[in-house]
Amino acid sequence: MAQENQDFKERIQTLKDEINRLKGEQGRPSIRPQKKDGDISSEDERNPKNNRPPKKPRTLKKTNIVANREVMRCVDKDKLPEDAIFKEYDTVIIQDIKLTPDNIAFKHEVYYSPSKRIV
Repeated sequence: MAQENQDFKERIQTLKDEINRLKGEQGRPSIRPQKKDGDISSEDERNPKNNRPPKKPRTLKKTNIVANREVMRCVDKDKLPEDAIFKEYDTVIIQDIKLTPDNIAFKHEVYYSPSKRIV
């Protein structure tokens, strides 16, 4: 009787799943049992964070920046020691956004006649 009762429960569940599928819904999910492969001996195999591939090194994006204008900043040569020798220029690019007003004054010709003003 117990086996027959279990068979009926399984049959009823499959029919309910079929009804839900025909309605456009999903049936009961089939969950697989977990497999145990035995003892995990390596720390890398136990910890999934260690199994990630190494990250790519980040590249600087400033190499693609084009300067719109160039400003020379000179050192006061009176403050330099006597044995100082010029070697090179050091370039530093500063990014900034410039918002400028764009005001336009339109001049319309205006004519007057005795009856009305014409624009």
